[in-house]
Amino acid sequence: MSITNSTFAELNQAEFNILNVAHNLQAKADMATDRAFSGWEKVVGVLSERGIKMDYLRSPTGNLGPIDGRHVDVYNFVRDVMLLPINAQDPQGILEFIRDEDKARKAEAVFTVLCNGKMQECTRTKQQWQSFVRDLPKNLYNKVKRAEPKKTGANKTTSDQFTLLGAKIDAAIKHCKKLNPEKDQSIADLDIVSILLGLETAKNHLTQK
Repeated sequence: MSITNSTFAELNQAEFNILNVAHNLQAKADMATDRAFSGWEKVVGVLSERGIKMDYLRSPTGNLGPIDGRHVDVYNFVRDVMLLPINAQDPQGILEFIRDEDKARKAEAVFTVLCNGKMQECTRTKQQWQSFVRDLPKNLYNKVKRAEPKKTGANKTTSDQFTLLGAKIDAAIKHCKKLNPEKDQSIADLDIVSILLGLETAKNHLTQK
């Protein structure tokens, strides 16, 4: 695009207003972001006082499995006792519905839950309510992580190296879980259980850094 004669003309009022509005909106957004981070910091503090690490909010049934012997119990406590009551008007009713073995997966129920920033009635299937409850810890984990200040410079490089190493360890764990010494004599002498334990220990150590 070429520069026209009007490029360096004085701003008219409409242009000035547009720039001013944009700056004001960004300032408000930055302030809201700072307040949100402060709020999530307090949440992390509440969890820490109870001995609950952020990684306990990750599902103990996925990827590496439980971090330690407390993971499952802590995860269930955070989900059912801490998060569900502030996300639903009838938390016990939801738990009873999704745990009722006589209810089919497509059976529907209506509960008032936090949706799009406000409490409102929602009709969902048993399977959908199970997902709603299961996602509560993960959603909290993601919100806290998004609110954290982004690392830059050397810190970012270090973080990237941790991420890369973690991905490689995850890949090694997945590969080991696929190994079957009974079908492949070339690995018959390998202690797969010990290897997996070592890899999981390394990943746990990595996530605590």
